[in-house]
Amino acid sequence: MIRFGKVLLILLPFFLCGCLEMSQEIFINKDGGGRIVEKFMMSTAAIEKLTGLFAAFPGAEGAKTKKTDMYDRKKLKADAAKYGPGVQYVSSRKLNTDTQEGYEVQYAFKDINTLRINQNPSDKGPKPADATSNAKQEDITFQFEKGNPATLTVIFPGKPDFTKEKKRTKDKRDKTAKKQATEEVREFLKDLYIGIKLHPEGKIVETDATYNEDGTITLLEMDFNKLLTDQKEFESFAKKEPESVEEAKALLKKLPGFKIELNEKVVIKFE
Repeated sequence: MIRFGKVLLILLPFFLCGCLEMSQEIFINKDGGGRIVEKFMMSTAAIEKLTGLFAAFPGAEGAKTKKTDMYDRKKLKADAAKYGPGVQYVSSRKLNTDTQEGYEVQYAFKDINTLRINQNPSDKGPKPADATSNAKQEDITFQFEKGNPATLTVIFPGKPDFTKEKKRTKDKRDKTAKKQATEEVREFLKDLYIGIKLHPEGKIVETDATYNEDGTITLLEMDFNKLLTDQKEFESFAKKEPESVEEAKALLKKLPGFKIELNEKVVIKFE
């Protein structure tokens, strides 16, 4: 694995299966309530790879391996608690295209002050029954004040510390092996997308958000297809070794296809 495998392990543990899309759309009302629309899609070919991987876990030996199902309604209902106290499951549906499978789920919340959005998507998608996750929780939280205009403050996890010395292991492989590894990961990254967006009700009258387009605030967007079209930027990305989502955001901000909010707090006033 070349160095930027660490980036992928932080951002997306399913990267080895590739072709994945995950988005979270947060709709906020003037009273502080709202809803979350979460969408998760994976290529059919990647799902087949997952099925094979899961067969290797304890308990699978000797049993007939069933195709991994991306849509698990029971799990989606339980996932409401991960968004914070008072968040409730509303509805969900299975999604299928010619090349992808997944789901769309909606949750409702009465008070955005208790809502948390985990930037680390490692708890999404299917897992073997015996699998556990030790992924770091990196929550976006909110402070809301009613009024005319209403004021919403988006709070990101603390800034990454770049002063810590990181140990690097020298890559001793020859150029051919390095090139092959790079091309393999390029293929894994194809069609990989992660997005978190905020939609305040009504009109935004003031905000210091970096990305505000037609009333939609982009908190995080990573479209790897756009990165893959730029060979120079892709090779630069390959040398990075961030330790967290926040650190990865700082390093990836200027790459094509990436919209990264680096402010520790973003204030949005809307009416």
